[in-house]
Amino acid sequence: MNETIILHCDPRTEQYKLALTVGIWFYNLMPFFIGLLINYFGSRFVKLVAALFHIAGWLTLAFVEPGKDYLIFLHTIFTSISSAIILITGFAYCRYFGDGVRAVISSIVSGASISSTMWFSIFQVNH
Repeated sequence: MNETIILHCDPRTEQYKLALTVGIWFYNLMPFFIGLLINYFGSRFVKLVAALFHIAGWLTLAFVEPGKDYLIFLHTIFTSISSAIILITGFAYCRYFGDGVRAVISSIVSGASISSTMWFSIFQVNH
């Protein structure tokens, strides 16, 4: 038999890059819709939806195996949506703190949400 063996990971790397691009696109697209959802359903319900999206995103990543690479795209979409929701609704928590620490809490919430993109690089290196 004549088989071709690929010794490089270029196709997989390109797929990771495409999934990351899709995730960033959803992360930047969602704030408009999240604002409408918060106005209609309220902040607490939207946070619950974000938690469900976050759990679904990490479960899809847990089930990724050869032949099911499309789950990486679902993972990035779900986690991007949940991260955008957490970032926007997290600012509501800042009002519970005093003036001295309100900015610190706000920066921690936004920093945790923005740094979530590093996980993709970690999984790319370890996979």
